Amino acid sequence: MVTKNLHLGPTELRLLLELEKEERRIFDTGDANRILGTGRDSVNTALYRLGRKGRVKRIERGKYILVPARAGYDGGWAEVSPLIASRLTKPYYIGFASALNHWGMTEQVPRSTYIATTKRKRRTEHASLRFVFVTLTEDHFFGSTEVAIDGMPVRVSDMEKTIVDCLLHPEYCGGLDEVSKGLWESWEDLDKAKLLEYAERTGVGTVKRRLLYLLDVLKLNDAATEDALKGVQGMNGRVWLDPMWSKTALRISKKYNLIINRSSESLTRWRGY
Repeated sequence: MVTKNLHLGPTELRLLLELEKEERRIFDTGDANRILGTGRDSVNTALYRLGRKGRVKRIERGKYILVPARAGYDGGWAEVSPLIASRLTKPYYIGFASALNHWGMTEQVPRSTYIATTKRKRRTEHASLRFVFVTLTEDHFFGSTEVAIDGMPVRVSDMEKTIVDCLLHPEYCGGLDEVSKGLWESWEDLDKAKLLEYAERTGVGTVKRRLLYLLDVLKLNDAATEDALKGVQGMNGRVWLDPMWSKTALRISKKYNLIINRSSESLTRWRGY
């Protein structure tokens, strides 16, 4: 059995104390350099030793998470995945299935943390945590808000953009039944005008068609959605309602210009749980 040497040298202790003073749970080598003001080799040595002693954990090259002293002798500590996600790429926001869960639109806890960004980045893992990056165009990268998670600021898609993003990419939220559940659970809290505005702003007609169809299934449509429907009926071409589902057409909806491949019952099966 290997015993950890928990004694902290003066350089290591100074770095830990300053990071805790700044309440910097996630930090990078630039932060360590700024705090210590020493050479790169000295900083790398301090980080290596702190890693061996379980006081910092490497997220990816040059990025670390501070393990608080309350983690105890074995250094066991459950990191908050959104805090790590907030430092993995810029610009970013937590979205899709992760945002549905954050806003209470679903009780499903996703196995991965989904991160929207305008850059291409491979999915990565940290201990038991998985991070999936979804690359959006600049035109689709909007509608996020800052929230506090464990006392730290994190960007998350707002409720309306969460719905719109999931309609655009249902593969990152568990399918359209999760979107329909999200709409139902949050309907009283959603800004309906903003929701329709966001759907229009994407410039992707499929998003608007799917949204209006789900509102019809849930019987949540009103005068505003009926007015929005006029633009949908003038769109050319028909698309699949759920691209993740079997490509077997149950019927064609001329009203929404959709190929319906899911029954209303399957889209609302969550009602039985």
